[in-house]
Amino acid sequence: RCRSVACERGAALASFGAMKIVYIAFFIILWYFLSSSIIFATKWELTDKFPFPLFVTFNSNLVTSLLAIVITRIPGCQQRPLSKESFFKFVLPIGACVAVEIGCSNVALKLLEVSFSTVLKGSAPIFVMFWAVILGAEVFSWRLMASLVMIAIGIGLATAGEGEFEVLGLVLMVISVAMSGFRWALTHTLLQGAEEGRMTPLNAMLYTSPITGLFVLPFALGFEIK
Repeated sequence: RCRSVACERGAALASFGAMKIVYIAFFIILWYFLSSSIIFATKWELTDKFPFPLFVTFNSNLVTSLLAIVITRIPGCQQRPLSKESFFKFVLPIGACVAVEIGCSNVALKLLEVSFSTVLKGSAPIFVMFWAVILGAEVFSWRLMASLVMIAIGIGLATAGEGEFEVLGLVLMVISVAMSGFRWALTHTLLQGAEEGRMTPLNAMLYTSPITGLFVLPFALGFEIK
């Protein structure tokens, strides 16, 4: 009987683990699909319709902020108030990082081909793990280092075949990816921190999107209004 119960528990745990893997894989694939779609849509918009990358960044964060405000007013979706410490330690830096990340990425998309931009964005895990180790969210290991080196070699081989490209676009995209890594490491710390300071993804979006828009707006007004 004990063996039967143990087997049932083991099977239940295995089933739960398999479902969790499927759940995570689904959202990873969905994220890649949406990310690629946004890249193509942004490239199309900046090339032919609205060649103002910083205003695009501001508008997207404005819409995100409004949607987050509306959703958090729905019963059952209300979010906990933000502490001053969390605001200055996480939300403000994350908002600044997102502003630099998306702003540089959108400007770079005007100068680079979509395929080349996508390859460069593939280096994001390198920067994510670098900043995560620096911030203490991950523990350094040689196995991790080997994985990052393999990613770097793959990206180097992929970009080596690119004949001509704008150096400014390359620099801006690398800055964007580096800021993306810093932002994800900070966001991970914010979402997985101590219980009293932990924030939900919706709460993080509610507070970081307006900050990002405010950081971008002065540059959009200064550089893109003629």
